[in-house]
Amino acid sequence: MMQIIDVPLLRRFLIPLIAIPISGVLFHAQVADGLVIRGDSEFQSGNARSANKFYLRARFFDRDSSVAAERITTLGIMSRSATFVHQAMAVADEQLARQPGDTLVRQNRALLEQKLSQPDRAYADWRLVALQTSNPVIVEYAARDAERHHQYDLARRFYQRTLQLSPGRTSARNALARLDGKLQ
Repeated sequence: MMQIIDVPLLRRFLIPLIAIPISGVLFHAQVADGLVIRGDSEFQSGNARSANKFYLRARFFDRDSSVAAERITTLGIMSRSATFVHQAMAVADEQLARQPGDTLVRQNRALLEQKLSQPDRAYADWRLVALQTSNPVIVEYAARDAERHHQYDLARRFYQRTLQLSPGRTSARNALARLDGKLQ
């Protein structure tokens, strides 16, 4: 027969009060992932403001969460709100200071810089992204940006790399032919 142990009232409250914060510290990455998932579901429901709050909470629990940083910067790109855009830029700067190799956040920061009319900063980020990624669309975009900045040799190398990554990409092939015509 089982005997029921009477736990004092104070202990009933102290155990969860101590256990919950300790588990939050131990499982901060999992808590952040859960908040990102909740934010994604809010975003899919069309509630960007609420989604942003969940993503920011995820960053609170895990400062190194590149998924949360990517979601915040994506919201900034898609938003017409100056507050979202500037907040996204601050998150991108902080994330790249922590993890300079985060290609998705760097790519999003470049798009935010373009949105904020900072073409030179955007170009610097596009160059780095093009060197770090194997996505032919991004490399071609960086090539176009290099061409806009009159960096024709770099643009040529990026177009060639685009064609190495995706040989059937006619837009890059045509741009390279046009660029070769300019250089001759």
